[in-house]
Amino acid sequence: MNDPMLSAAIRPALPVGLSELTGVLAFLVAADGSLVICNRGMQQFLIGLGISADHARLPSILLKPAFDTLQTALNPPESERIWSGLMHLGNGLTEEQSFHATARWYHGLILLVAEPAYQARDALNRTLTRLTSELTETQRTLVRELQERRQIEEEQARLLAERSKQLAFIRTIADNLAEGLIATDGEGKIHFANPAAELLLGLPSKALIGRYLWDERLLGKDLEADVRWVQSQRANLRRENRLHRRPDGTHFPLGLSMAPLLVDQQVEGVTVVLSDQTALRRAQ
Repeated sequence: MNDPMLSAAIRPALPVGLSELTGVLAFLVAADGSLVICNRGMQQFLIGLGISADHARLPSILLKPAFDTLQTALNPPESERIWSGLMHLGNGLTEEQSFHATARWYHGLILLVAEPAYQARDALNRTLTRLTSELTETQRTLVRELQERRQIEEEQARLLAERSKQLAFIRTIADNLAEGLIATDGEGKIHFANPAAELLLGLPSKALIGRYLWDERLLGKDLEADVRWVQSQRANLRRENRLHRRPDGTHFPLGLSMAPLLVDQQVEGVTVVLSDQTALRRAQ
């Protein structure tokens, strides 16, 4: 190790961070197998084996045939190749210890870094434990999210079923009203008409849906201004004794009452209640 051929100024050094490590063995060896320099961890390991760090052919004692394999793996010299594998180190007298080692060329020398196999195994176990814990937590999170999503879906299904019942109830009432009932969208197009409205206007529902309320064949062009006013003012409006002519030529006095259709406090159209005022006119 103390080669008189190498002065302190040109003595090779281990990479920064490896010199003082005690849990990892790091050393530089020449191509002939002689030890050049080692870190504190290697020194402690050699002391435990009863070997001097100044031994001229230290790797030959420690590595045995593995050193020849190592040189072959790193051939040609100064290549960028990296060798890694399991390495057994010992003095030939005591039981060998297993290491996970990595080797490469470093400034014309072979740099070996070895970690005891049990440390690598413990590190692997810690990694596996951490990953298992993270996976378990991920699974718990997924289960929790699925449960929450299922609860949301069940609540949405319940609300939808409840709303469907309410709509069915309202539709039943609307279908049995004596007065005609029409609902429009924000543009004034009819999207609902009950049977009484069909009878009063003389047209089936499918002929009414999608038409503007003020269509000349329905309630007349002058009704558009009334619809716009109801929507803008959010107020009710009633018209009496409008002469209405059905497609078959019959006519009668029509009364209508309009109100804004509010959804979440927003005007989404108008509702119109129609009534035949023939009997009322006769009574007058």
